[in-house]
Amino acid sequence: MNLVRSLYDRWQSRLHEVTAFGVIGGVNFLLDLLLFNLFYGVFGIPSLTARGFATVLSASSSYFMNKHWTFRGRNDNDRRREVILFIVFSAAGLLIQWGFLGMFKFVLGLDNIFWANLGNIMGVAVAMFFRFWAFSKFVFLQAPPAEETAEREKEPTPV
Repeated sequence: MNLVRSLYDRWQSRLHEVTAFGVIGGVNFLLDLLLFNLFYGVFGIPSLTARGFATVLSASSSYFMNKHWTFRGRNDNDRRREVILFIVFSAAGLLIQWGFLGMFKFVLGLDNIFWANLGNIMGVAVAMFFRFWAFSKFVFLQAPPAEETAEREKEPTPV
């Protein structure tokens, strides 16, 4: 019975993270899509550059939302490491998105707003799964168990 309860507790926490990440992802996807279309469709910025600008802005929004909602119960002792890894994995997600845009533009020769948006949506979807995995595994780390924290506090600090 304890096994069933522990599995439920573990997956309940993960379900919260997946749901919150999905909601935040949806909000930032809309922001990203709006910015991409504004930069590419309205201002005439080339699609790959527009993708970069839109990703930087929406990823910044995503960091703060995920930090304070999706992964709020996780350890944040090393904010510098967290931000650096967030940027690295967001950049890797951007490369995934550029790959889809580049496939439509350079490989298939389809370079208009419709195909750019289709490649954009496909790239965002694949990058979203990658980012959830990377953020939950490497960026927003689980807080150590209470016993481990208590043991560390009892140890004398080196001088």
